[in-house]
Amino acid sequence: MPTTLTAAFPHHLAREVQDLARQLDLPNGDQGIAVTLDGEPLTLPYRLHLPAADTARSLIHACLLTRHPDGHVRERYLQQIIRAPETWVIPFVFQLTGEYVIELLALCEANLPTLDASAYGRFFNDNPAYFSLTRARMVSYWDCYHRSRHPHLRSYVGTRLFRAFSDFTTTTSR
Repeated sequence: MPTTLTAAFPHHLAREVQDLARQLDLPNGDQGIAVTLDGEPLTLPYRLHLPAADTARSLIHACLLTRHPDGHVRERYLQQIIRAPETWVIPFVFQLTGEYVIELLALCEANLPTLDASAYGRFFNDNPAYFSLTRARMVSYWDCYHRSRHPHLRSYVGTRLFRAFSDFTTTTSR
């Protein structure tokens, strides 16, 4: 079932998302990933088949490009959104940690010191099933694609990343 692009962002951004979608003739996303951000339900597109841009027109556009089918495109736009202070980028960043592209995990790990641990911790605490599912996907992709080069799960980049994310939830719940 397709998801509308406005559903992927907080309500206060609806007009900006609609304007961007109209200007770029953006399609709706495939399926949807339901999350809650600061009490507001959002539905991120799983994949969004849109032309890769040389540069994003806005932070919203960059977030949408992280849902592109090409892992290189996702990585390029993760680099653009990961340090953004807006909390609504968190679901777009976090979704990439459950995918098979190891470079996305490494990029997230390298940027851990710049992430707002409190905001990420709230997001993880508000979405425990999504957190667990994303971690399980990371482990599954490690087993399928990366185990031969990284034989120990406990030292794998994804495990280190999720350990840090778990620390974010502990810090927030205190």
